[in-house]
Amino acid sequence: MVDGLRARVESLRELGHSVALDDFGAGYAGLTSFAQLQPDIVKFDLELIWDIDRESTKARLVKSMINVCSEMGVITLAEGVETESELSTLLAMGCDLFQGYLLAKPAPEIPNSGTTSPSI
Repeated sequence: MVDGLRARVESLRELGHSVALDDFGAGYAGLTSFAQLQPDIVKFDLELIWDIDRESTKARLVKSMINVCSEMGVITLAEGVETESELSTLLAMGCDLFQGYLLAKPAPEIPNSGTTSPSI
C-alpha cells in the first residue's frame, strides 16, 4: 500500500473529487486496489464484459461485485458493451452505467492546436 494513500484520497474527496477504479478485473486493478482506494466508481474492464451473457463465470464474478458495490454505495460502470444481450444481462444484474460501441462510437480526436490545452 502507498504510504498515506487513504489520507490523500480523503483530501481529494474533501475538495469535491470522486475516486474511480478503472479497468477493474485487469492487471493491478483488482480486489486489493478496491480495498485500498475504497472508490466511488468502479469501471469493469471490457474483458469481463465481453460475452458476459454467454460466460457464466464472468457473469457470476461481475454480479457479485455489482452487489458488493451496491451495498457500499459505489457506482458501477461496464465498459466495452457491444451487444444488446450484454446490455440486458448487465441491466438485470443492476449495473449503473454503460459504455461501448453499442451505445456510442468514440468521438473524433480534437486536433492539436499547438497549445497545452485542447481547443474546443
